[in-house]
Amino acid sequence: MVNYKNTNDLIGAFLSGGGDGFSGTSLALSNTRIIGNQIVHFGTVILERDNSSIIFNQTNYSFQTSRLQKSILSLIKDKKFVSVKNVPMGYRGSLADFQKKQ
Repeated sequence: MVNYKNTNDLIGAFLSGGGDGFSGTSLALSNTRIIGNQIVHFGTVILERDNSSIIFNQTNYSFQTSRLQKSILSLIKDKKFVSVKNVPMGYRGSLADFQKKQ
């Protein structure tokens, strides 16, 4: 598992195909992690790689999550991505499940 310098490095690595990792130090771990093909924040999937596309969870949960989502959007704005909404807090399945409901 890779320890990224900060959350933006973690997001950038994820978008470049990077694998499992986290940001922070052993004393101050971030609540944002790469787990497989997903970025998980406080136990909820926020971003997912799905074959050749990116799925972005834009559901609002908290101030911290909104800040992360804003950072993600600034890094993916030039990429092709799909947004999904109404993802329950704590959801760890595929965000693709919410594409079909919209």
